[in-house]
Amino acid sequence: MSISQTGNSTDSYSYLTNTQTTSQTSDVTSQTEKSQQETSSASEVKISSRAQKLAALQEEFFPGGYKSLSISSSFIARLQEYGFISEQQVGNLPEHLQPGSEASSSASNTTETVAKVMAKAESLLERLEGEDKHLALQADIADALDVLESDFGRPSTHSRWLSEQLDSHQQIIPAEDLTQEEWVTLSGLSSALKINDLFSSGTTNNQLGGLYQR
Repeated sequence: MSISQTGNSTDSYSYLTNTQTTSQTSDVTSQTEKSQQETSSASEVKISSRAQKLAALQEEFFPGGYKSLSISSSFIARLQEYGFISEQQVGNLPEHLQPGSEASSSASNTTETVAKVMAKAESLLERLEGEDKHLALQADIADALDVLESDFGRPSTHSRWLSEQLDSHQQIIPAEDLTQEEWVTLSGLSSALKINDLFSSGTTNNQLGGLYQR
């Protein structure tokens, strides 16, 4: 009789233990699923918010298409307002692109659209044709123009890579090899690629640190 009672007691304990373990496991699983759902929901909201901001930028600054975008301090100000570029990064930009600066006011009537930058880049490419020492630069300019002409907004890391290549050329090519206007054109082409990368691949503000260099 004693042995039977002991057996029943052990069985009951095992049942209770298993039930508690199953319940605890179920609770943990439920909490994990809830956490994942909340994270997913937050990500969707963030993506939706970002998409709305990008759409607003397009409506305000280049409703006629990407080529109609003017690279200006006003555009930089809106990028900062929407959280795509930090105050510190704005401070590292050329003065004429810093919102509120005297230089930005005087440059307001001289900003060029992406279309004009591309046209000047094509002219630069034609001038450099036949110069063996600038073959790499010629290839990168040609690729940059091709990307801006046909691949705007398509997910790709090519825009970012080409922009970095153009920035590199600006560091190693002797200043006298290009005119001041050609240097500005090269910088503008690099900037256009960075903006293209922003709109095509969800670039964060940390990745925009090199925007509008030189």
